[in-house]
Amino acid sequence: MTYATLDDVKVALGISDYQDDARIEVALQSAEEMVNAYCERTFYTAGTAATSRVYAASDYSYQSIDDCTSITLVESDAGGTGSWTSWATSDWQAEPLNGLQGGRSVPYNGLRSVGNYWFPESAEALVRVTAIWGWAATPQSIVTATKLQASRLFKRADSPLGIAGGPDTGYLYLARQMDADVQMLLAPYRRGGIGGIA
Repeated sequence: MTYATLDDVKVALGISDYQDDARIEVALQSAEEMVNAYCERTFYTAGTAATSRVYAASDYSYQSIDDCTSITLVESDAGGTGSWTSWATSDWQAEPLNGLQGGRSVPYNGLRSVGNYWFPESAEALVRVTAIWGWAATPQSIVTATKLQASRLFKRADSPLGIAGGPDTGYLYLARQMDADVQMLLAPYRRGGIGGIA
């Protein structure tokens, strides 16, 4: 699954034939991997089945988790014995509150202890969360950033040494960093970044 489609990138590049489809697919997959790595999260849409994931807590009152649309169960194993304690819904609070951050609708990505239990601080995975993981919808900025970066990667093959143009049009050095516009689109979605989602 990708954030943008092959046809999306072809339209952005002004390509209507099928000759370069394989190369564009590679560029698209690479762009998606770059987006995920830059943001330190994925933006896949949530499924319908809840599954469990485990976490090692570094703070007794707050636990970062993967992005999810709903949480059905929080458990902890304070003694590290394999005996899990189920928390009541009044013992934890999903954050960000109301699923909003910086004016954007975002999934839950953290839990705060507000009741009878604390997260057991340990290098071991002693916190277990059952949730529907993912985003309600992939943000449009992520789709646009993926298309832009995929287009750039595809065109990069025309300048393997990092220099585009020629004697008639002039030479242009192509920076190897991620496209600046792509970075601006992604900045609000970086995990833990300044102004980004926690």
